[in-house]
Amino acid sequence: MRLAGFTLLAALRLGAQELVVREAPLPAGAVDVLLWDADSDGRGDLLATAPGPRCVLRLRVEGGGFGSARVAAAPADADGFSAARAPEGAPALAFDGPDGLRLLRLGDFREGSDARGGDGAAPPPFRGFAEDLDGDGAPDPLASRADGAVLYGSRAGARPIRLPTERRLAAGGGGGLVTATTRAPRATFARLRAGEAPRPAWFEGGALRALRGSAADGFGPDAEILARFSDEAPAEERVLERNEPRLADLDGDGIAEAVLGRVRTRAGALGGARTEILVRRLGADAPAQALLLPGVLSSGPDLRDLDGDGRLDLVATTFADDLASQLSRGLRGAVRLTAFVYRGAPGPASFRRAPDLALADDVPEAHFERWDLRHRLLFGDDWTGDGRPDLLAVKVERDRATATVRAGVAGADGALAFAEAPWREATVPASFVAFAPWRLAASEPALLARSATTAWFVSAR
Repeated sequence: MRLAGFTLLAALRLGAQELVVREAPLPAGAVDVLLWDADSDGRGDLLATAPGPRCVLRLRVEGGGFGSARVAAAPADADGFSAARAPEGAPALAFDGPDGLRLLRLGDFREGSDARGGDGAAPPPFRGFAEDLDGDGAPDPLASRADGAVLYGSRAGARPIRLPTERRLAAGGGGGLVTATTRAPRATFARLRAGEAPRPAWFEGGALRALRGSAADGFGPDAEILARFSDEAPAEERVLERNEPRLADLDGDGIAEAVLGRVRTRAGALGGARTEILVRRLGADAPAQALLLPGVLSSGPDLRDLDGDGRLDLVATTFADDLASQLSRGLRGAVRLTAFVYRGAPGPASFRRAPDLALADDVPEAHFERWDLRHRLLFGDDWTGDGRPDLLAVKVERDRATATVRAGVAGADGALAFAEAPWREATVPASFVAFAPWRLAASEPALLARSATTAWFVSAR
């Protein structure tokens, strides 16, 4: 049956709840697809960007579907946009460009067709959901600039974020010319202490650093070292290194700890990669904990309370790169990903020494090479409504996709575990080009996926 612009395809009624699959059409050439509460009703509305550039919005309607398309022109010269709020408090899309911030509100969208060809300029990229960085309860959007960034705080207006830049020299071709480029580090806002406003933090030169300053006065260019993990590897060792830092209060004392996922590989070595998870308290001289995982870090480290005991748990996914794994990959056309869960622990060590859960998934080579299709085991959301996190497994085939929920059960000593038999399963009659976990509402987990022309939603009710 059809309900206000979407089709209800499957409702598998097996007990008190069911998995529901819905679809909604996407505009031609859609780029970013997301859920954004445009009308402040507590439910996610479907937003897509497309060439023009334009934004196409479909509001959530009664019955769980999405209404007819509303279209608004996006600024053609914007560098990017985020989901934020207007000064009066209404939800808004904040586009940053050479003339500052421009807002699109719900009233700027007009009823109209979204099916015209995908012609015109490419839309600006979506940068994420703005956060409250100045403590007034309203989200504050960010804008990128060549010399750093600008914070648009609702309290103090535009304030600079002066990130340090690094000059790099590169030899030119033929004539031997040398070009110089500047690069700012990839920073994220993090709350270092309870009651303190977030500050830009990043990893560089073996240390986690943060800019000094505030949202009211601007940040930088002075920075401080929060935690030093190691000196940079000597050049003669030719070690390739990738670092993924996180900041979170692991022990509840109001001060963040630094969690670093580090992958180190000797240049030219086959199977020499190793992943370290290092935990360090700010200002301490030595790591509080070090965990060694096999293979290369694919995602994480993620910090979530999965078992409901009030402590953050650690989730990291790796894949093997040794000779046997490479041969198996070539023969079977699949890459084995393993998701590890370390439960939070009391005392000096923040996590248990051995993983409480290890879930393996053989991902087809073609899907492994695409980030939006690589990680098919998704856990942390309560799909069954019993208060425990469940496992959602997504399988994408040539002409269809399947979403399977395995219910979370209590393991030994409260450990996270999942039932062997599926709780519910739903099939979508199309192949996905991307998927990700989202929420249709605060207590309504969902899978948001897309094919070439359609947005798909799998949710429980």
